[in-house]
Amino acid sequence: MRLEQIITNLINNAARYTPPNGHIAVTVVRESGDAVLRVIDNGVGIPAHVLPRVFDLFAQAERSPARSEGGLGIGLTVVKKLVDGHGGTVTATSDGPGLGSQFAVRLPIGNPRDVPTAVIGLPGFDGYEVARRVRSEHGNAIRLVAMTGYGQAEDHIRAEQAGFDVHLVKPVPPEHLRHAVASPQPHDGAQH
Repeated sequence: MRLEQIITNLINNAARYTPPNGHIAVTVVRESGDAVLRVIDNGVGIPAHVLPRVFDLFAQAERSPARSEGGLGIGLTVVKKLVDGHGGTVTATSDGPGLGSQFAVRLPIGNPRDVPTAVIGLPGFDGYEVARRVRSEHGNAIRLVAMTGYGQAEDHIRAEQAGFDVHLVKPVPPEHLRHAVASPQPHDGAQH
């Protein structure tokens, strides 16, 4: 979604400053472990004195009457913040007025194993709340096993108070999970 915002803002910017029948090219290549997205136009270009502040909030080049529809001047600032937030860089180059411009976004390409898993959770409540609700509806007729990455003493206590029979900390060997689920003992607080 953020990448889409980056691309949309760059293309909108290029379209805003490229005359009718002009050209806008969008390319993506892999360079030294990075994905490099370029938006290149043959539009009005960027004066040298504007280039250093082109990503600043509300920064815009002087507009001619023919190009007076410009935007609010926040699109490129949004691009910069999004790219920075993803560990990348964005640069703007131009050979000057009337000679078009190029925006290059460089983002690191990670190994899928290196990408942290999003903490998705349950919509509106956590596993502890699930346990409380299940306990209130079904009493001790159901065995509840918490399997989590949280293993501090307070996590065990919280699991017990929520109604879990067993609190397992990941990674859990399959035989421990089988034993925890199959054990016939009634609910009497979370085991460790």
